[in-house]
Amino acid sequence: MDKEKKILGKTADPFLISSRKENCDTLLDMLRQAHQDLVIFSHNLDGPLYDTSEFTDTVRKLSLDNKNSKVRILIQELDFLIKHGHRIVELARRLPTSIEIRHANSRFEHVNTCYSIVDHKGVILRNDAYRFDAKADYHDPRLALELTKQFDEMWEQSEPSTEMHRLHI
Repeated sequence: MDKEKKILGKTADPFLISSRKENCDTLLDMLRQAHQDLVIFSHNLDGPLYDTSEFTDTVRKLSLDNKNSKVRILIQELDFLIKHGHRIVELARRLPTSIEIRHANSRFEHVNTCYSIVDHKGVILRNDAYRFDAKADYHDPRLALELTKQFDEMWEQSEPSTEMHRLHI
């Protein structure tokens, strides 16, 4: 990522990233600037990328700083997360009005992309969910809208996992 500060919703300058660390750093930077929402579509919510205290703390801050913020996460392989634990799953259990996680309907198992959309403008798009090569842009409302439409269609046909709501006593 360039050393020049990119501003969410203003800096329209697409760039390529190719590592898990670059994906993580870019997403965290966008999230720290976010005010509204986060949308994630992922196959397995990759632990080293999303199961970190830094990511969870940033999502928590977004959720608590703006009561109207919404975090929606759609995962194709949810069972693994539930069985082995994941910080974002635990956070979603504590903040269910702000953070919702759904298991993608099996009708969408052919979708091989992975993406994050921040405040309807910032986008990180991986065309192959199992690789970290991605296009990132802090201001691409056209692509954000296109991906959000796809996400919303999948979201509406998917349901929250009953396992997500189990209580820990």
